[in-house]
Amino acid sequence: MEKMFKTHLKDLFGKYRLSKEQLCRLEQLQAGDCVRRGSGHFLRTPWAMAAMAMLVLGAVWIGWQQYRTTMEVKQLMAEIVYNHNKQMAMEIESDTIEVVKSFLTKLDFPLIATDRLPPDQWQLLGGRYCSLQGKLAAQLKLRQVGSGDIYTLFQTVCPPGIAETGTLTSSYINGVEVQLWSERGLLLGMAGGH
Repeated sequence: MEKMFKTHLKDLFGKYRLSKEQLCRLEQLQAGDCVRRGSGHFLRTPWAMAAMAMLVLGAVWIGWQQYRTTMEVKQLMAEIVYNHNKQMAMEIESDTIEVVKSFLTKLDFPLIATDRLPPDQWQLLGGRYCSLQGKLAAQLKLRQVGSGDIYTLFQTVCPPGIAETGTLTSSYINGVEVQLWSERGLLLGMAGGH
């Protein structure tokens, strides 16, 4: 029985032979000279490894940039709330942006009347110099007409790490609402409310 089985196997597999091309290819694969497509072996080639490393490094770099920008925004918002809570006296008291602008001449940017705060809902009370992230900035005191609540509006040049998209970001820090957005090349931040 065992002899018949061996003979039968020999006959069965004896019918199949590799061509010279197939044999050569098999020997090349065994030696590692060839790379089969779709087999997963391409991941072992130097170019594929370099491409994968670049993808990983790119993803890490993008993640780091987003993290760093997020941290810069949080620090800036915390500084805005800190300055708002100090309630420093205004250096110039006026209800017009032009008068405040003519007084705050050391700024290297023009103050703007922001589109987000319509004059019929907000009253300017005055302004002063302040510092945000070590840079000279304007600190304007505003009153919300309907509620009488006092808010502080900050204006400074948009830092390089923060995109000038105009997108509004808001948060509550130490119980104070703070909003941050960019407009006409400036970074604006407002703190106040309940």
